[in-house]
Amino acid sequence: MKELELNSLIYKENDLQTPYKVENVKTKTHYYLEKYRTLEKLCKIPKRKHKAKLHQTKTSRVFREKYLQELPTDEELLLLKQKLKRVTDLNLENYIIQYWHQGNTLDKANASGKPWGIYHKISVDSVERYYSGKHIIFDWDNLLQIVNFPIEIKEKLENKRRIAMLSDIVRTAILFCYGGTWLDFTMLLLDKIPQSYLERDLTFYYRHGFLHLDFLQLKNVQRLFVAHSPYYFSWDPSFEVNMLSSFIHAKEGQRYLGLLLKIMLDFVKNEDPRAHEYLSYQILADLLIRQPEFSDFRMNLSTKLPSDACAHLMQVFDYMKFDEKVYTEICNRYPLQKLNGGCDLIKGSLFYESLKKQGYIV
Repeated sequence: MKELELNSLIYKENDLQTPYKVENVKTKTHYYLEKYRTLEKLCKIPKRKHKAKLHQTKTSRVFREKYLQELPTDEELLLLKQKLKRVTDLNLENYIIQYWHQGNTLDKANASGKPWGIYHKISVDSVERYYSGKHIIFDWDNLLQIVNFPIEIKEKLENKRRIAMLSDIVRTAILFCYGGTWLDFTMLLLDKIPQSYLERDLTFYYRHGFLHLDFLQLKNVQRLFVAHSPYYFSWDPSFEVNMLSSFIHAKEGQRYLGLLLKIMLDFVKNEDPRAHEYLSYQILADLLIRQPEFSDFRMNLSTKLPSDACAHLMQVFDYMKFDEKVYTEICNRYPLQKLNGGCDLIKGSLFYESLKKQGYIV
């Protein structure tokens, strides 16, 4: 692919609503309501954790018995890459990559009836702030120009079936074939991605250790994360959802990603994804990283990078009263933050005031 064609992929839209005018911001009363809801969730942790573990065990057993008995060889992964990669001379290792299934520009998304939400716009703006000219947003049409998906995957994506799991295949295929830095449309950059993350062959956030967030001055901080989402958060050694797939940096042809991709392709082809855990990709990622050949990689993630929980501070503590020290610490130490539609905009809260200070909302 020539440079001109690569430039055609780079995001160039300049008419986003920034800062975004927010209406119906919740009042301080909602802050107390959220504290009550958190206490209510704390009481339900055992039941919700048990349910999450049952779902994980069912899916984990299928992966162990059918797909992990003998891992694909390097030759098999190379053949997979050759089948998937449409553009032999394209390399995206220096680019930030996002994917919006319903259209890669705001206009296209609106026209398709699937417009970006406020947090999607903020995510795109935050990437543009730090990586303008190095930012690519794929949609289904231009994705097919670079990745030759198997027919059964194409059919499921075109029919918009089980997009959450299939989007994991999309991100892994792009990174395995071309390298790059993947950011979900729900990731907010409060600063540039640390350069040390981008110098590794493979980087993502992985759960490890206990959290010692002294600047938050909270006790039992792990339990607050678990209360937020027992299906995603736990510090139990047997818990198998420990990878944050919303941020992944990789060099082209990275073996761990190749294994993830090959097994997920076979899994979606042979199984009914709807009968399995929503976070199947994360379960497989955890099963793979515990394989002996990746022991050094797992240790490296657990000692050199923050825990994945640190990328959820704005989300888990969105209702907390704004504190300049807390805001500064998060920006400096944990500049990649995960957002979702459930984040509340409460006047005077950490989340709301942080977005205002960043200039994304008024």
